Amino acid sequence: MSLESQVAQLSQNVANLVNRVATQADNWNAMVQNKINELEQWKQNANSQLNFVANDPKVKTALNASGDAPIYACRAWVNFDGTTSPPTIRASGNVSSIVKNGVGDYTINFITPMPDTNYVSVFGGRNNEDGQGVWLCEYGDQNSQGGKTTTSLRVRNVDGNHRASDIGVFMVAIFR
Repeated sequence: MSLESQVAQLSQNVANLVNRVATQADNWNAMVQNKINELEQWKQNANSQLNFVANDPKVKTALNASGDAPIYACRAWVNFDGTTSPPTIRASGNVSSIVKNGVGDYTINFITPMPDTNYVSVFGGRNNEDGQGVWLCEYGDQNSQGGKTTTSLRVRNVDGNHRASDIGVFMVAIFR
């Protein structure tokens, strides 16, 4: 076989190899594009299934909440010891810190601000010393928001004699 025929045969072999590689690359590209399309479809389906409101029956079932009454989420909560300085947070959600302003007077700081100051604060507590009842309240008078802002809530405790007192177990939950 002459050198020219060998070169021609080699050229043909290379051309065949290039065609096979190109065909294989096209097949791989088509497979990858099909997988991308499948993932996009899955994403759209997942988004449509996960797009629901808080009072959706699935949410109520998950929370063991029956009936037609709507449900509302707690936006922040904290359990703290107000006898220490600074107050010791035992457990919390969306609370960054608590500042002791004075005897029985505390400011609870939120990690993520509330949408406005129309939230509701719910209190619980236990007086560790004299067994008297505790009076837990928002700071301020009845005609103002007092110490209520979107980023914090100022709260107080007074004992049965209307004197400010520190409290060992102070619990607050915020709803909005």
